[in-house]
Amino acid sequence: MRSSNVKRPGWHAVGPVLTLIGVALLALSPLGYRLGWFGLYIAFRQLIPLGLLVCAVGLLGSLIALWRTPAGIGWSGWIVPLAAVVASIVVGAIPLIGIKHARTVPPIHDVTTDTDLPPVYVALAAERKASANGLDYGGPLVAAQQKAAFPDVKTLYSPLAPEALFDRARKVAQDCGWRLAAADRSDLRIEAVDTTLLFGFKDDIVVRIRSDANGSRLDVRSASRVGRSDLGVNAARIRKYLALLQQPAPKA
Repeated sequence: MRSSNVKRPGWHAVGPVLTLIGVALLALSPLGYRLGWFGLYIAFRQLIPLGLLVCAVGLLGSLIALWRTPAGIGWSGWIVPLAAVVASIVVGAIPLIGIKHARTVPPIHDVTTDTDLPPVYVALAAERKASANGLDYGGPLVAAQQKAAFPDVKTLYSPLAPEALFDRARKVAQDCGWRLAAADRSDLRIEAVDTTLLFGFKDDIVVRIRSDANGSRLDVRSASRVGRSDLGVNAARIRKYLALLQQPAPKA
């Protein structure tokens, strides 16, 4: 294969370089937050918008570079700007999807199947009090927003005896990868912590089981320690947990 003597102009590297910087800024947002280098304001309000802006400019520059690539330069002249275009679109789409999704869910961070009498934190009470979002439930306003957005998040009624449902609930909590903080069989209460994958946010869960006329009833509460909105994560966690509970238990 003959090599081409046609060279790519130096300014063609501007778009890919900007894309690289933008991707680095977007990656720094969750990494720096998890490592404790900065807080939510810098991670969400500064690094993500700046990273998206730089990626957008890099995308434009890379597209222009592709358009103005000299004829006969060969594949080597197309690879870098083409890779920059793909990277800016793929990486930039992640926060954009999150921003779009945030507009479809209410700005709440505490979700429970029982909004009238939410399960209370006991083992995790100290951690909740020390967190930015605190220990107390938000009351009727939060309850109304939750019911409008997540009407399917409701109490689970089971024919199982309370103790049998407790054992099943504890097993499912462990299968979900939650870190158990308490599993009190005498009080029929489970408390656990779940850590989100990207930013490492810690969300606290409490499961409460009560006797019912036809067996037992189970309520779940999941609350984030930081952030005004959880982007629907707590509701999704409760839905998944309740769905797993209702699946047939595996045979021994």
